[in-house]
Amino acid sequence: MLIPLGKMENAKRVILIFHTGALGDLVLTLFVARTLQRLYGDHEVIYVTHASKGQLAAGLLGTGMSDIEGFRWHTLHSQAPALHPAAQKLLNRADRAVCFVAGADDLFAENLRRLSRGIQVHCVAPIPPEEWGEHVTQYYIEQLAGCLSRAELEMALRELRETGLREPVGGARVILHIGAGALRKCWPVESFLKLAGDLRSAGHEVAAMLGEAELERLPAGVLEQLRAEFEVICPRNYLELMEELAKARLLVTSDNGPGHLAGVLGVKVLSLFGPTRAEVWRPIGPRAQVLQGEDMQSIPVERVMEKIEAMLTS
Repeated sequence: MLIPLGKMENAKRVILIFHTGALGDLVLTLFVARTLQRLYGDHEVIYVTHASKGQLAAGLLGTGMSDIEGFRWHTLHSQAPALHPAAQKLLNRADRAVCFVAGADDLFAENLRRLSRGIQVHCVAPIPPEEWGEHVTQYYIEQLAGCLSRAELEMALRELRETGLREPVGGARVILHIGAGALRKCWPVESFLKLAGDLRSAGHEVAAMLGEAELERLPAGVLEQLRAEFEVICPRNYLELMEELAKARLLVTSDNGPGHLAGVLGVKVLSLFGPTRAEVWRPIGPRAQVLQGEDMQSIPVERVMEKIEAMLTS
């Protein structure tokens, strides 16, 4: 949460996590936040990110949040940073920061140290090199193990993988999330429509889910067809997205943020991968599974249907 200005001087110390990546990337850092909460129980862990993602992290872990744009944290990238006074007061209370937005020698990190009078800044490269063969979360651990407890990081990650953050609500619908941030990561709409028909024929209740990108990108005729055939869910923000996903019987999605979010919520999720490597970027969670194709178009509906039936009966 945002702390009122008048109460900042008496508030407890904080640890800041700077993150400006996409939804799925943020979800993959949650085990770091949980580790910090456990190691520094007398501190408040605060995500400095876009407001919508900060609200989601608060809902999932109870972390604090500070809007990276509204409080002008983004000006730390410039030669003359101009932080909002509330951001500067927050920085004055910080002991350390984990930074996913810049390298240790970048201007952002230099400004952070200078304006905070020497805060410890632990910079994490968010994208592993091409030769990296393990999951990206292990790449984060390798970079943070020198300043945080490797054992605590591994334990927090293992808990997310084995139990998730909450017990799923459980529902009747199979939700098909149609779309992804990049077109090359999208399973064809025609394939989703065929899958929806096959699921209905097998007696399953089906709903479609669309984000802002899909509402803007899909032709009007396709949107009309989707709305005519079954319920279409359009969450207005990430908190609504979280609540809708938590009620799913199973989520089928392309390689995108909702798949990662469903994974840590403990929901059954099948994520379809084409151009990106599932072994590096797959969702984490106790009921998360993936199908990898050479590209998205090469993943047959029949194979997806077989996987879904196996997951629903397990």
